[in-house]
Amino acid sequence: MEVFASLAGFLGISYPGELLIADARHRPEQVLIIHFQYGSCDLSRVFEVVDRIRKVLAKAGAGEYRGNDAAPDGSAVFLHFYGRDADQLLRVIEPILEEIPFLRGAEVKKRIGPAAGAVIEVMPRIGSK
Repeated sequence: MEVFASLAGFLGISYPGELLIADARHRPEQVLIIHFQYGSCDLSRVFEVVDRIRKVLAKAGAGEYRGNDAAPDGSAVFLHFYGRDADQLLRVIEPILEEIPFLRGAEVKKRIGPAAGAVIEVMPRIGSK
Protein backbone atom coordinates (compact mmCIF):
# COMPACT_ATOMS: atom_id res chain seq x y z
CA MET A 1 0.00 0.00 0.00
CA GLU A 2 2.91 2.38 0.70
CA VAL A 3 4.13 1.95 -2.88
CA PHE A 4 0.74 3.04 -4.23
CA ALA A 5 0.57 5.96 -1.84
CA SER A 6 4.08 7.05 -2.85
CA LEU A 7 3.22 6.77 -6.53
CA ALA A 8 -0.01 8.70 -6.02
CA GLY A 9 1.91 11.41 -4.17
CA PHE A 10 4.47 11.59 -6.96
CA LEU A 11 1.69 11.96 -9.52
CA GLY A 12 -0.09 14.53 -7.39
CA ILE A 13 -3.28 12.55 -6.97
CA SER A 14 -5.07 11.44 -3.84
CA TYR A 15 -4.98 7.81 -2.79
CA PRO A 16 -7.72 6.18 -0.68
CA GLY A 17 -5.07 4.74 1.65
CA GLU A 18 -4.50 8.24 2.99
CA LEU A 19 -8.05 8.21 4.31
CA LEU A 20 -7.20 5.28 6.57
CA ILE A 21 -4.38 7.21 8.18
CA ALA A 22 -6.73 10.11 8.87
CA ASP A 23 -9.09 7.74 10.68
CA ALA A 24 -8.07 7.69 14.37
CA ARG A 25 -8.71 3.96 14.61
CA HIS A 26 -6.00 3.37 12.02
CA ARG A 27 -3.42 5.88 13.19
CA PRO A 28 0.08 4.45 13.17
CA GLU A 29 1.42 3.45 16.54
CA GLN A 30 3.76 5.83 18.24
CA VAL A 31 6.86 4.76 20.09
CA LEU A 32 8.40 6.17 23.23
CA ILE A 33 12.06 5.23 23.73
CA ILE A 34 13.70 5.79 27.11
CA HIS A 35 17.52 5.71 26.99
CA PHE A 36 19.56 5.82 30.18
CA GLN A 37 22.98 5.00 31.56
CA TYR A 38 22.80 2.02 33.88
CA GLY A 39 26.24 0.58 34.61
CA SER A 40 25.46 -3.00 35.62
CA CYS A 41 24.96 -6.32 33.88
CA ASP A 42 22.33 -7.19 36.48
CA LEU A 43 19.15 -5.79 34.95
CA SER A 44 16.85 -7.00 37.73
CA ARG A 45 16.23 -3.45 39.01
CA VAL A 46 15.33 -2.36 35.46
CA PHE A 47 12.83 -5.22 35.16
CA GLU A 48 11.26 -4.30 38.52
CA VAL A 49 10.62 -0.80 37.16
CA VAL A 50 9.30 -2.23 33.89
CA ASP A 51 6.83 -4.41 35.83
CA ARG A 52 5.52 -1.32 37.64
CA ILE A 53 5.22 0.57 34.36
CA ARG A 54 3.40 -2.31 32.68
CA LYS A 55 0.77 -2.23 35.44
CA VAL A 56 0.09 1.51 35.18
CA LEU A 57 -0.02 1.34 31.37
CA ALA A 58 -2.53 -1.51 31.50
CA LYS A 59 -4.68 0.33 34.04
CA ALA A 60 -4.63 3.54 31.96
CA GLY A 61 -5.03 1.72 28.63
CA ALA A 62 -2.25 3.95 27.31
CA GLY A 63 -0.04 1.41 25.58
CA GLU A 64 2.43 -1.34 26.29
CA TYR A 65 6.05 -2.19 26.93
CA ARG A 66 7.57 -4.11 24.03
CA GLY A 67 11.12 -4.76 25.07
CA ASN A 68 14.56 -3.36 25.65
CA ASP A 69 18.03 -3.16 24.26
CA ALA A 70 20.94 -3.22 26.67
CA ALA A 71 24.66 -2.88 26.09
CA PRO A 72 26.47 -6.16 26.88
CA ASP A 73 28.28 -4.45 29.77
CA GLY A 74 25.03 -2.90 31.06
CA SER A 75 26.31 0.62 30.50
CA ALA A 76 23.24 1.74 28.55
CA VAL A 77 19.64 0.55 28.31
CA PHE A 78 16.81 1.45 25.93
CA LEU A 79 13.19 0.73 26.90
CA HIS A 80 10.56 0.65 24.14
CA PHE A 81 6.90 1.54 24.71
CA TYR A 82 4.18 1.53 22.04
CA GLY A 83 0.77 3.16 21.96
CA ARG A 84 -1.55 5.44 20.01
CA ASP A 85 -0.19 8.60 21.68
CA ALA A 86 3.44 8.87 22.83
CA ASP A 87 2.66 12.00 24.85
CA GLN A 88 0.02 10.09 26.80
CA LEU A 89 2.47 7.22 27.33
CA LEU A 90 4.96 9.65 28.84
CA ARG A 91 2.34 11.34 31.04
CA VAL A 92 1.35 7.95 32.47
CA ILE A 93 4.84 6.60 33.14
CA GLU A 94 6.78 9.79 33.93
CA PRO A 95 5.92 9.83 37.66
CA ILE A 96 7.54 6.38 38.01
CA LEU A 97 10.55 7.35 35.89
CA GLU A 98 11.16 10.49 37.98
CA GLU A 99 11.28 8.59 41.27
CA ILE A 100 13.91 6.04 40.15
CA PRO A 101 17.45 7.37 40.71
CA PHE A 102 19.07 5.55 37.79
CA LEU A 103 16.43 7.00 35.42
CA ARG A 104 17.00 10.65 36.32
CA GLY A 105 18.43 12.39 33.29
CA ALA A 106 17.22 9.65 30.93
CA GLU A 107 16.79 10.71 27.32
CA VAL A 108 13.27 10.38 25.94
CA LYS A 109 12.53 10.10 22.22
CA LYS A 110 9.16 9.98 20.58
CA ARG A 111 8.82 8.24 17.21
CA ILE A 112 5.74 8.79 15.10
CA GLY A 113 5.11 6.56 12.11
CA PRO A 114 6.87 3.51 10.74
CA ALA A 115 10.60 3.20 11.41
CA ALA A 116 11.45 4.11 7.81
CA GLY A 117 10.73 7.80 7.47
CA ALA A 118 9.50 8.26 11.03
CA VAL A 119 9.37 11.63 12.71
CA ILE A 120 11.57 11.56 15.81
CA GLU A 121 11.27 14.17 18.52
CA VAL A 122 13.62 14.43 21.48
CA MET A 123 11.67 15.24 24.62
CA PRO A 124 12.98 16.90 27.80
CA ARG A 125 15.14 14.60 29.91
CA ILE A 126 13.53 12.86 32.89
CA GLY A 127 13.68 15.10 35.93
CA SER A 128 14.65 18.23 33.98
CA LYS A 129 11.36 20.12 34.47
